[in-house]
Amino acid sequence: MANLTVIVRDLNTKRGVQGAFIDFEGYTAITDYQGQAVLTVPAKTYTLRITHRNYTPYVSMLTVSYDGTVGPIDLVPAVTIL
Repeated sequence: MANLTVIVRDLNTKRGVQGAFIDFEGYTAITDYQGQAVLTVPAKTYTLRITHRNYTPYVSMLTVSYDGTVGPIDLVPAVTIL
C-alpha cells in the first residue's frame, strides 16, 4: 500500500481548492482547506479523477508504486454562462 498526498490548486490563483473530490478508481477523498487530501492505495496504475462543481474535471492515468505526493494539480475554473 502507498500513502499519497494529492495537492489540488486553482490554475489562476494557485490557491488550494477545498472540497475537490479525488477518485483513484474507488479509493476516494475530499481536499481540505489547503487543497490537500491523503489516500492509501495499493500499488498499480489508476485513472485519477478530480472533480469540483466550480472547475473543469481533471482525468489522468497515474502509476502508484510507493509513498509520495501527486501534484500540485491545477484545476481550470469552469465557465459560467449567465
